[in-house]
Amino acid sequence: MARKPGRNYCCQKSGVPIVGINPLAASYHYGIGTTPDAAKAIEFYTLAINQGDAVAPYNLAVLYDEGTLLPRDVTNAVAFYRIAIERGNVDAMINLAFILETGEGVPADKEAALALFEQAASLGDADGAKEAERLRK
Repeated sequence: MARKPGRNYCCQKSGVPIVGINPLAASYHYGIGTTPDAAKAIEFYTLAINQGDAVAPYNLAVLYDEGTLLPRDVTNAVAFYRIAIERGNVDAMINLAFILETGEGVPADKEAALALFEQAASLGDADGAKEAERLRK
């Protein structure tokens, strides 16, 4: 199973769309309609995070985790995955679980990885259920 990619869509906070900020950041992240620019992606993801967006911290974590526009930074990736998880982002649960399972840049913690896969599964994520089952064996 591979990690889940970043998302280029608008998230909602309390039912109110946060229009434009996260998609704009993702445009700079992935070079959609513009040249990829890590500094601008970080700037706009941070703005969206500060407004309560649940997808922006996930996308920023992916930016740090991928290591494509910037050198890979697992410490920042983990920090932003945790923020996204606090905001209910299931994809962040999956990606952080993989990091914890393998000990990529952090101490390996298979119990914490299993807990995250199970949390994702409890929220209806099929990948989380499959990965939790695999770790239980």
